[in-house]
Amino acid sequence: CKRVEQMKNLPYRIIKNLKLSNTNIFKNVSLFCEHFVLKNSYTNLISKKTTPFLYKIHLFDSLTLIPCLKVFWPRKKRFVCLDMGTGGGFPGLVLAIFIPNFFFFLIDSVNKKTQFHEKIIEINKMKNCLSICFRAEKINNNLMYRNSFDIIFSRAMADLPLLVRLCLPFCNFDSKILIMKKIQESREEIKNSAVFLNLFKGKLKSILFINPEKKGKIIIIIK
Repeated sequence: CKRVEQMKNLPYRIIKNLKLSNTNIFKNVSLFCEHFVLKNSYTNLISKKTTPFLYKIHLFDSLTLIPCLKVFWPRKKRFVCLDMGTGGGFPGLVLAIFIPNFFFFLIDSVNKKTQFHEKIIEINKMKNCLSICFRAEKINNNLMYRNSFDIIFSRAMADLPLLVRLCLPFCNFDSKILIMKKIQESREEIKNSAVFLNLFKGKLKSILFINPEKKGKIIIIIK
Protein backbone atom coordinates (compact mmCIF):
# COMPACT_ATOMS: atom_id res chain seq x y z
CA CYS A 1 0.00 0.00 0.00
CA LYS A 2 1.46 3.35 -1.05
CA ARG A 3 0.08 5.16 2.02
CA VAL A 4 1.65 2.65 4.43
CA GLU A 5 5.00 2.88 2.64
CA GLN A 6 4.92 6.68 2.88
CA MET A 7 4.27 6.51 6.62
CA LYS A 8 7.03 3.93 7.05
CA ASN A 9 9.60 6.22 5.40
CA LEU A 10 8.36 9.39 7.14
CA PRO A 11 10.90 9.48 9.99
CA TYR A 12 13.80 9.34 7.54
CA ARG A 13 12.35 12.13 5.39
CA ILE A 14 11.99 14.25 8.54
CA ILE A 15 15.64 13.72 9.48
CA LYS A 16 16.79 14.54 5.95
CA ASN A 17 14.97 17.88 6.14
CA LEU A 18 16.65 18.73 9.47
CA LYS A 19 20.19 18.47 7.98
CA LEU A 20 21.78 17.72 11.36
CA SER A 21 25.54 17.60 11.86
CA ASN A 22 25.54 16.43 15.52
CA THR A 23 25.42 12.63 15.28
CA ASN A 24 23.99 12.09 18.78
CA ILE A 25 21.12 14.53 18.19
CA PHE A 26 20.61 12.97 14.76
CA LYS A 27 20.24 9.53 16.35
CA ASN A 28 17.91 10.74 19.10
CA VAL A 29 15.67 12.67 16.73
CA SER A 30 15.57 9.65 14.41
CA LEU A 31 14.39 7.41 17.26
CA PHE A 32 11.86 10.01 18.40
CA CYS A 33 10.33 10.35 14.92
CA GLU A 34 10.31 6.61 14.28
CA HIS A 35 8.58 5.78 17.58
CA PHE A 36 6.22 8.73 17.28
CA VAL A 37 4.93 7.67 13.86
CA LEU A 38 4.56 4.06 15.04
CA LYS A 39 2.74 5.02 18.26
CA ASN A 40 0.49 7.50 16.50
CA SER A 41 -0.58 4.86 13.99
CA TYR A 42 -2.67 3.09 16.65
CA THR A 43 -3.25 5.75 19.32
CA ASN A 44 -3.77 9.49 18.96
CA LEU A 45 -0.78 11.47 20.15
CA ILE A 46 -1.64 14.02 17.49
CA SER A 47 -4.24 14.08 14.73
CA LYS A 48 -3.44 11.38 12.17
CA LYS A 49 -4.17 13.94 9.43
CA THR A 50 -1.09 15.92 10.44
CA THR A 51 1.29 12.94 10.81
CA PRO A 52 2.60 13.15 7.20
CA PHE A 53 3.54 16.77 7.95
CA LEU A 54 5.07 15.99 11.34
CA TYR A 55 8.36 17.75 10.68
CA LYS A 56 6.71 20.96 9.39
CA ILE A 57 3.66 21.33 11.65
CA HIS A 58 5.11 20.00 14.90
CA LEU A 59 8.88 19.40 14.87
CA PHE A 60 10.08 22.53 13.07
CA ASP A 61 7.41 24.57 14.82
CA SER A 62 8.84 23.49 18.19
CA LEU A 63 12.39 24.34 17.10
CA THR A 64 11.44 27.97 16.39
CA LEU A 65 11.75 28.53 20.14
CA ILE A 66 15.51 27.89 20.08
CA PRO A 67 16.45 31.30 18.54
CA CYS A 68 14.35 32.95 21.28
CA LEU A 69 16.41 31.22 23.93
CA LYS A 70 19.66 32.30 22.29
CA VAL A 71 18.51 35.91 21.96
CA PHE A 72 17.06 36.40 25.43
CA TRP A 73 19.42 34.18 27.45
CA PRO A 74 22.74 34.12 25.59
CA ARG A 75 24.96 33.81 28.66
CA LYS A 76 23.17 31.48 31.03
CA LYS A 77 24.12 27.87 30.35
CA ARG A 78 21.39 25.97 32.18
CA PHE A 79 17.67 26.48 32.71
CA VAL A 80 14.89 24.51 34.36
CA CYS A 81 11.97 24.53 31.95
CA LEU A 82 8.31 23.55 32.16
CA ASP A 83 6.23 22.50 29.15
CA MET A 84 2.59 23.02 30.08
CA GLY A 85 0.25 20.61 28.25
CA THR A 86 2.99 19.10 26.11
CA GLY A 87 0.76 16.59 24.26
CA GLY A 88 2.98 14.45 22.04
CA GLY A 89 6.08 16.20 23.38
CA PHE A 90 5.92 19.46 21.46
CA PRO A 91 7.85 21.56 22.15
CA GLY A 92 9.37 20.24 25.41
CA LEU A 93 10.54 16.74 24.46
CA VAL A 94 11.88 17.94 21.11
CA LEU A 95 13.78 20.80 22.78
CA ALA A 96 15.18 18.39 25.38
CA ILE A 97 16.80 16.44 22.54
CA PHE A 98 18.30 19.56 20.96
CA ILE A 99 19.32 21.37 24.19
CA PRO A 100 20.83 18.72 26.49
CA ASN A 101 22.12 21.29 29.03
CA PHE A 102 18.56 22.49 29.84
CA PHE A 103 16.27 20.45 32.09
CA PHE A 104 12.66 19.96 30.97
CA PHE A 105 9.57 19.05 33.00
CA LEU A 106 6.73 17.87 30.75
CA ILE A 107 3.16 18.03 32.04
CA ASP A 108 0.16 16.42 30.38
CA SER A 109 -3.09 15.00 31.77
CA VAL A 110 -3.27 12.11 29.25
CA ASN A 111 -1.50 9.00 30.51
CA LYS A 112 -0.76 7.44 27.09
CA LYS A 113 1.11 10.61 26.11
CA THR A 114 3.30 10.73 29.23
CA GLN A 115 4.00 7.01 28.77
CA PHE A 116 5.26 7.79 25.28
CA HIS A 117 7.50 10.54 26.68
CA GLU A 118 8.92 8.12 29.24
CA LYS A 119 9.64 5.58 26.50
CA ILE A 120 11.55 8.14 24.44
CA ILE A 121 13.44 9.33 27.53
CA GLU A 122 14.42 5.71 28.26
CA ILE A 123 15.38 4.82 24.68
CA ASN A 124 17.46 7.98 24.20
CA LYS A 125 18.93 7.71 27.73
CA MET A 126 17.97 11.31 28.39
CA LYS A 127 18.88 12.70 31.80
CA ASN A 128 17.51 16.19 31.20
CA CYS A 129 13.79 15.40 30.93
CA LEU A 130 10.97 14.23 33.21
CA SER A 131 7.34 13.65 32.23
CA ILE A 132 4.47 13.98 34.72
CA CYS A 133 0.87 12.87 34.19
CA PHE A 134 -1.10 15.59 35.95
CA ARG A 135 -3.74 18.21 35.24
CA ALA A 136 -2.20 21.67 35.08
CA GLU A 137 -4.91 23.07 37.36
CA LYS A 138 -3.95 20.64 40.15
CA ILE A 139 -0.18 20.80 39.91
CA ASN A 140 -0.57 24.57 39.87
CA ASN A 141 -1.51 24.39 43.57
CA ASN A 142 1.46 22.19 44.53
CA LEU A 143 3.91 24.31 46.53
CA MET A 144 6.81 22.09 45.46
CA TYR A 145 6.52 23.36 41.88
CA ARG A 146 5.59 27.00 42.51
CA ASN A 147 8.19 29.65 41.62
CA SER A 148 10.52 26.84 40.48
CA PHE A 149 11.03 27.33 36.73
CA ASP A 150 13.13 29.67 34.61
CA ILE A 151 11.15 29.16 31.41
CA ILE A 152 7.56 27.99 30.92
CA PHE A 153 6.44 26.90 27.43
CA SER A 154 3.00 26.26 26.06
CA ARG A 155 1.89 25.42 22.55
CA ALA A 156 -1.71 24.99 21.39
CA MET A 157 -2.97 24.04 24.84
CA ALA A 158 -5.62 26.62 25.79
CA ASP A 159 -6.75 30.23 25.42
CA LEU A 160 -4.18 32.82 26.48
CA PRO A 161 -6.10 34.10 29.58
CA LEU A 162 -6.22 30.55 30.99
CA LEU A 163 -2.56 29.93 30.14
CA VAL A 164 -1.52 33.13 31.91
CA ARG A 165 -3.44 32.07 35.01
CA LEU A 166 -1.90 28.56 34.93
CA CYS A 167 1.68 29.50 34.08
CA LEU A 168 2.46 32.59 36.16
CA PRO A 169 2.45 30.82 39.57
CA PHE A 170 5.34 28.63 38.35
CA CYS A 171 7.55 31.66 37.64
CA ASN A 172 10.41 32.87 39.79
CA PHE A 173 11.51 36.53 39.87
CA ASP A 174 13.39 36.27 36.55
CA SER A 175 11.24 33.75 34.64
CA LYS A 176 9.82 34.07 31.15
CA ILE A 177 6.73 32.45 29.65
CA LEU A 178 6.81 31.59 25.94
CA ILE A 179 3.38 30.94 24.46
CA MET A 180 2.94 29.92 20.84
CA LYS A 181 -0.28 31.11 19.21
CA LYS A 182 -1.87 31.53 15.81
CA ILE A 183 -1.87 35.15 14.67
CA GLN A 184 -5.55 35.20 13.74
CA GLU A 185 -6.71 34.27 17.26
CA SER A 186 -4.11 36.13 19.33
CA ARG A 187 -5.30 39.76 19.36
CA GLU A 188 -8.52 39.16 21.28
CA GLU A 189 -6.82 36.68 23.63
CA ILE A 190 -4.06 39.15 24.48
CA LYS A 191 -6.70 41.74 25.33
CA ASN A 192 -8.63 39.27 27.53
CA SER A 193 -5.52 38.18 29.41
CA ALA A 194 -4.80 41.67 30.84
CA VAL A 195 -6.81 40.98 34.02
CA PHE A 196 -4.75 37.90 34.90
CA LEU A 197 -1.48 39.64 34.04
CA ASN A 198 -2.33 42.39 36.53
CA LEU A 199 -3.50 39.90 39.14
CA PHE A 200 -0.25 37.90 39.08
CA LYS A 201 1.95 40.94 38.39
CA GLY A 202 2.93 39.65 34.99
CA LYS A 203 3.89 41.77 32.01
CA LEU A 204 3.65 41.28 28.26
CA LYS A 205 7.29 41.66 27.28
CA SER A 206 7.25 41.16 23.52
CA ILE A 207 5.64 39.42 20.56
CA LEU A 208 7.75 37.65 17.95
CA PHE A 209 6.30 36.77 14.56
CA ILE A 210 7.34 33.34 13.33
CA ASN A 211 5.40 33.79 10.13
CA PRO A 212 3.83 37.17 9.25
CA GLU A 213 1.05 35.64 7.15
CA LYS A 214 -2.54 35.67 8.42
CA LYS A 215 -2.40 31.95 9.25
CA GLY A 216 1.09 32.19 10.69
CA LYS A 217 2.16 32.00 14.34
CA ILE A 218 3.60 34.24 16.99
CA ILE A 219 5.51 33.69 20.22
CA ILE A 220 4.14 35.76 23.09
CA ILE A 221 6.74 36.43 25.77
CA ILE A 222 5.41 37.27 29.24
CA LYS A 223 7.23 38.62 32.27
